[in-house]
Amino acid sequence: MPLGVVGVIYESRPNVTADLAVLALKTGNAVVLKGGKEAYESNKILVSLFHQVLKKHKLPTEAVLLIDPKSEWKKSLLNARGLVDVLIPRGSNSLINWVRENSRLPVIETGAGVCHTFVDNYDVKNQRP
Repeated sequence: MPLGVVGVIYESRPNVTADLAVLALKTGNAVVLKGGKEAYESNKILVSLFHQVLKKHKLPTEAVLLIDPKSEWKKSLLNARGLVDVLIPRGSNSLINWVRENSRLPVIETGAGVCHTFVDNYDVKNQRP
C-alpha cells in the first residue's frame, strides 16, 4: 500500500536493504534506509545498483535513499515531519522501543523477528501475473 516516504531503521544485515528497497518500490513508496554501520559499505553498493536500475527506467533515484549511519541521522530522521511519512523499526525489541520512544513521526511497530508478508497476484499455474 502506498504510504508515501517510509523511513526504516534496521540493524546490520545487507539483505534487509535489498528487501526493503524492493518492497517499497513494488508498493509505490519511497524509502529512506538507515542500516547499521557494520554493513554501510555493502548497503552503499546495493543502493547504487538500485539507482542504476531506477535511472535506466527514468525513475527518480530519490525513491531509494541511504543514510550514513555515522552522520547525525537520529535528530534528522526521527524529526523529519513533512519529509518522511512513517518510520518502521526492524530488529530487536530494544531498537523498536527506542524508535517508538524517540520519534516525532508515526511509527509502525512490526515486532521483533521476521514478520512481513507480501502478496502478489502472480498466477502460479499459468506462470503469469
